[in-house]
Amino acid sequence: MAEQPDRIPTLIRKVILRDVKWSIDAPDPELEYILRVAPPVPAKSLPTFDPKKRRPLTPMLRERFGFASSIALGSKTWLGPTEMAKVMADPKSREMHSTLREHWEGSAPNLHLDDRLSLFAVHAELVESRVYLVWGPPEAEPKLWLCSGMESVEFKSLQAFLRWHLA
Repeated sequence: MAEQPDRIPTLIRKVILRDVKWSIDAPDPELEYILRVAPPVPAKSLPTFDPKKRRPLTPMLRERFGFASSIALGSKTWLGPTEMAKVMADPKSREMHSTLREHWEGSAPNLHLDDRLSLFAVHAELVESRVYLVWGPPEAEPKLWLCSGMESVEFKSLQAFLRWHLA
């Protein structure tokens, strides 16, 4: 059966292959690019920054986490469900989250309460570089919100985020 081009697993594979190709074609001698793809783990919901609130997996997130738990290339990591909870509970991560809320007007933490925010991705070397899931109505796919340096980019869904990576 041929892969469907807009399916989440297909887009994830394309992003991984593009990142691996980039790391080979334009290697930085100071960085070591190691690809780690953790096997999927069963999950029905994801943690939020509010420890008392979890959000159910949507169809796109079910596909994403059915493909793999965490996905890391070099210092960038798309967190698995277990890693999300650990990173969001980490004092340094919570401090950065609070700093973005207080000092970056228009950022995801500045505009949304903790029960509507989950941490989707982090960058080990740039703690301010992170991707949030912004939860809306229960039947809707969450938006993804990239905060990196002085840039903030909002995506209407995981699929839009993955397509942007491939553009």
